Amino acid sequence: MFRSAILLAGALALAPIGGAAAEAQDYAASALNNPDSTALKSYGAPTSVIDDPKVPGGKALRVEANKGANPWDAAVSSQVKQPIKAGDPLVLAFWARLVSGENGATSATLPYASVSLGSAPWTPVFGGPVTIGPEWKLVEVRGTAEKDYAAGVLNAGIQVASAKQTIDFGPVYVAKAAAASQPVAATAPAAHSTLASLDSATIASKIVNDPGAPKVNGAHGRLIDDPKVMGGKALRVQVPRKGKNAWDISVSSEIKKPIKAGDSLLLVFPARLEKGENGASTTTLPWNAVSMTSPPWSGVIGGPADIGPEWKLIEIKGKADKDYAANEVGIGIQLATARQTVDFGPIILLDLGQGK
Repeated sequence: MFRSAILLAGALALAPIGGAAAEAQDYAASALNNPDSTALKSYGAPTSVIDDPKVPGGKALRVEANKGANPWDAAVSSQVKQPIKAGDPLVLAFWARLVSGENGATSATLPYASVSLGSAPWTPVFGGPVTIGPEWKLVEVRGTAEKDYAAGVLNAGIQVASAKQTIDFGPVYVAKAAAASQPVAATAPAAHSTLASLDSATIASKIVNDPGAPKVNGAHGRLIDDPKVMGGKALRVQVPRKGKNAWDISVSSEIKKPIKAGDSLLLVFPARLEKGENGASTTTLPWNAVSMTSPPWSGVIGGPADIGPEWKLIEIKGKADKDYAANEVGIGIQLATARQTVDFGPIILLDLGQGK
C-alpha cells in the first residue's frame, strides 16, 4: 500500500525501564497512591501477605497466578488518589520478584504494567511490559499524562495471568517523574529521537515488517494524497463510532522476520487526527504495540500516543523478552476510542539488534 519510507523528525519516545535506577524513598515521598504492598488490590488469583526483610517495608503481597485466557484475567492494582495534570511526567515503579515460574522458568515477563482509567473503557495513560527474576528488582514504566485526571479516576495495574507463576510484589509507586532522583530524570529526554540518530542504510537494513502493506481491521481505510507525509500518500482510517473495546478497530502490520531475545525494537509511524469526535482537535491512540498474534496476545513493546491535526512522528521502543518466530508477533494500533478519522504514514518496525 505504501512505498517503504521513513520520516526523520522529532518524536515522543516511551520505553519501560528496568532496574533500581531511583531510590525507593524518593518515590515514597512523592507517591500519588498508597504504595504499601499490603494495600494492593487484586483479582483473579489467590494472594497472601508475607514477611520479607529484603524488600522495602519488610512485607510483600504474594500472588499465585494461573495462565488465563487473557493476561488481564489476574492482576494487582493501586488507586491513584491525587489529581494529575496534563503534561505531568509520570512513573509507575514497583518492587517484584518471581518466586516460581511456569515449568521452572527463572524469569517472567509481566505483559502489561500501566496507569489506566479505573473504569470502562479502561484507557491507558501509559504502560508496557517488564521482566522480573528471582531477586527483588525495582522496575519502572514511564509516560506523560495527555490530559487532566481527577483524584481517584486512575489505577495502576499489573497483569499477571500470562503463565502459571507465583510473584511477590513489594511497594507499588505512582509518582511524578520530576520528583525522582536526578540520575533518573537525566537518563532520556522526552524529545530524544532514536530514529533521527540512525543513518538511512541502517534504517533500511533493520526493517522487519512490510511498511507498504498495513491492514485495517473493523473499519474502512483508503489511500489519500498528502504531500506533507513521506511518499505523498497516507492511509486514512474512518472510525464510525466508539467501540466496546479500544481494539475493536485497529491498523496492523505483519512482522515477517524472527526476533531474538534482547533485541532492541523501535516502532515508528507518522500519524495525524483528520477529524475528532465532537470537534476534538486531539486524540490519544491508547495502545500502539508489538504483540503476540494469538492468545495470550502478550505485548512485547507498546504504549499510548497523543496526536493532533499536524503530522507527528510516534516512536515506541523496548526490548524483546524472548525469541519470537516470524509472524508470531505483529504490529497493532488501536483506534476505537472515539468516532474519528486518523491518517497514517508508513508504519515501520526496526530490529536494532543486541545492545542498542
